[in-house]
Amino acid sequence: MLKRLKFVFPFAALAILVGLFVLSRQTVEEVPREKLALMTSLPLYWGEASEFAELASGQGELPWVRARLEERYDLYPIDSLSTEIELGREAFDRILIAQPRAISPEDNVALDEWVSQGGRLLLVIDPLLTGSYSVPLGDPSHPTTVGLIPPVLERWGIGIRYDENQAFALQSVESGGLQLPFAMAGEAHLLGSGTATCTISHEGILARCKLGKGRVTMLVDAALFELHQESSNSRKSLLKLTEMAF
Repeated sequence: MLKRLKFVFPFAALAILVGLFVLSRQTVEEVPREKLALMTSLPLYWGEASEFAELASGQGELPWVRARLEERYDLYPIDSLSTEIELGREAFDRILIAQPRAISPEDNVALDEWVSQGGRLLLVIDPLLTGSYSVPLGDPSHPTTVGLIPPVLERWGIGIRYDENQAFALQSVESGGLQLPFAMAGEAHLLGSGTATCTISHEGILARCKLGKGRVTMLVDAALFELHQESSNSRKSLLKLTEMAF
């Protein structure tokens, strides 16, 4: 009997381990990823026109920002805030707006209400893009070169300054474990009054605001999102920034 137990026990232990693995795998698969809406003029979802053709044919690689975001979120490109965002089970609790083409008055109102009700917004507004693109300036597919400041920022009590005499060079700033690259960046500043409570860090590049039940994280430079190639530093920065915002 003792000899038989010596052989039975390893098989029983193996069965238990396999069962635990299957249960843990099912648990992971059953947990749905959070939905993340994306509004941008930057080639973050499909890449540039030349890359889009490759992706459509099943070739090429996804833009690295999209690839990293989709490791954690279900990504949904949107064009309008007033008609496409709502809070709730079937809508969006998180939005990334990066160098948008335009935010209409209706979109400003919708965004203000959405954040106040509990939405989490990562807003990237760059006064002057410095990245290189395959399409020329003036082409409709070229990203918005000069960031359009949404009027809702003034309502929240935050403004953006820009020094055109700053050095035209890629630099970086680190604070609180978050390193951010920047080039020809804007500077966030408090207006003294507004509906949001904001703090500013990273030498003015990053602002974090509480508004009603929601939160706004604003980055006044898009250099991180303009990088064509991913590096270990850019990956860490993107993941840390999204964790902070969402």
